[in-house]
Amino acid sequence: MNRSRPFTLSMAVIMLLLLAMPLVAFDSHAATDSSPQESMLIDIRLDGPNVIGSDMQSDFTVRISYAYPERIQSFSFAAKIVGTNLEGASVTPDNGTDSSGSFSLKITGASATGKMKVEVNATAFETDATWYRIKEFEIDVVRPIYIAAALVNSGNTSANNVSVQMIIDGALIETKYYNLSAQGSASVNFTWVFSTIPQGKHTIKLVIDEGSKIVEFSKGDNVISMDVYYSDSGNLLRGILSLMIMFVGVILFLTIIQRGKKK
Repeated sequence: MNRSRPFTLSMAVIMLLLLAMPLVAFDSHAATDSSPQESMLIDIRLDGPNVIGSDMQSDFTVRISYAYPERIQSFSFAAKIVGTNLEGASVTPDNGTDSSGSFSLKITGASATGKMKVEVNATAFETDATWYRIKEFEIDVVRPIYIAAALVNSGNTSANNVSVQMIIDGALIETKYYNLSAQGSASVNFTWVFSTIPQGKHTIKLVIDEGSKIVEFSKGDNVISMDVYYSDSGNLLRGILSLMIMFVGVILFLTIIQRGKKK
């Protein structure tokens, strides 16, 4: 009777060890396997314009998130232009790592018009696992329309932070700010890009110093307005190029006078 007890106890210990071994082996595998695994729990966004000009650089933001953010220590991304429309296109920077999952980058449109694809490879790092997902984004590359004007300060005092707005068909497209020294001038340049545009008349306005907070104008008007007419004539690209040519050689001069100080 006394001899059978140690044997029974030993068998019980062995059985417990055998039962525990698969658990130990599983944990060891999870901790040492560092190869990334694809996961649909990763979400990738590319925030920025859907249309960019050929050979033009635009600002974008890659945003990466994970369904269980409390598990993630950091995120990384790698981006590149893929497909057939590659010449002249680029992504800068093309990779990065950060705990926020938000990355600022600049994308340059391809030299040729058409569809351009940007591939983003996002990675999420847990303590014991690495997950990734690859997603493609499509951007339209079009011929840009260049709009140029010149501001001339004929006063004897500098005019700083003068706003210039570009408004097309009543919609504010972009605002820029300029500093003009006394008797100085500044070149104003805007770029208008679009994937489609209705045929017919379109009104382009440059509004300088909206609200007349800084300067007043020699002719009492702070708006430059031009009507243009667009017709594709069965060829969209030809219509866009024709519209562009109308602006390339147009330089509009507007003399501004510094508003005097109130006494």
